[in-house]
Amino acid sequence: TDEQGEDFTVEFLAIAPMLFTPGMGVKKKNSKPMSKKFSAMFKDIESKLGRLLSHNEQEIMLMWLEEYKFSTQTVVLLVEDCIKRDKRMIQYWDTMADIYHAEGIKTYDQLQNYIDRREAVNKRNKEIMQYLGIFDTPSKPQRDMIDKWFDSYGFDMEKVKKACDETVKITKPNFAYIDKILTAWHEGKDTPQPPQGA
Repeated sequence: TDEQGEDFTVEFLAIAPMLFTPGMGVKKKNSKPMSKKFSAMFKDIESKLGRLLSHNEQEIMLMWLEEYKFSTQTVVLLVEDCIKRDKRMIQYWDTMADIYHAEGIKTYDQLQNYIDRREAVNKRNKEIMQYLGIFDTPSKPQRDMIDKWFDSYGFDMEKVKKACDETVKITKPNFAYIDKILTAWHEGKDTPQPPQGA
């Protein structure tokens, strides 16, 4: 009897059957047994990372496989590339996965080609910056100009460096002037005069 004088009964439930009987109690997320293919992928990544992956990290990678249709080899390469660039957090990996998905990348070969091109472009940009005596990473406007010189205008490194040599006529390297020179050459015109006061 409770404080109000009403009768009630207490029922004791057996907890063990709820814990161990399929379909009873609370199920864990992703309770299906892990496939050997996925287990091998995680072990490969863990060996490169030097630590175990968290459950959250594994869940995000499985999402890439399901929603982005990445192959397991693509996922391993994605993480391996990030680790090489000292990017070891899942948030960064997930951002890169979004970028690759937007680029239509799914297979290992597609991603490897993308990485190879990125590295070649970075090497090219660094060579130009150092040729100008600049040891900073180029800004986005500078990268856009360099892309234009090579991709749109079709100039090679020798031609671009020749335009860079024209900057000796001004006080310090000026990307806008180099761009003006290469644009003129692309249009079949003579080398333009340096900007006033430079």
